[in-house]
Amino acid sequence: MTRKSMLLAAIAAGTFSVAFAVEPPHQTSAGSKGAHTPANEGKSTLPVPPPPVASEARATSGAKMSAADKRLATKVIDALNSDESLQGSKITVLAMNGEVTLSGSVPGKPQADKAEAATTKAGAKKVTNSLEATAS
Repeated sequence: MTRKSMLLAAIAAGTFSVAFAVEPPHQTSAGSKGAHTPANEGKSTLPVPPPPVASEARATSGAKMSAADKRLATKVIDALNSDESLQGSKITVLAMNGEVTLSGSVPGKPQADKAEAATTKAGAKKVTNSLEATAS
């Protein structure tokens, strides 16, 4: 009797059974699919972008920002967020009538100066730098 005929006879007689276990792909805590090992528990295979450095302030006096001021604030925020030397900073940007006020904290005086220069380069008529250097 061949192997195939023995298998068919066992199945027909009901003395042979096959069980399959299908496991879904493992999901890491960050949602990426991959092999699970204790070494990579909780680690993502996807790059994590750095947190934003700058955000837009809201005028507290009830004054509305013009479209030009919103564009200027967006340009300044983009410039600050793209500068790697400013990572770890928390900068608030307020644009009003083409003038920009920077407030918040930066790691040191060189980063405060760099943020001011980036703001001027983005098109601000005047920059008020109220950034606090947390270390030097």
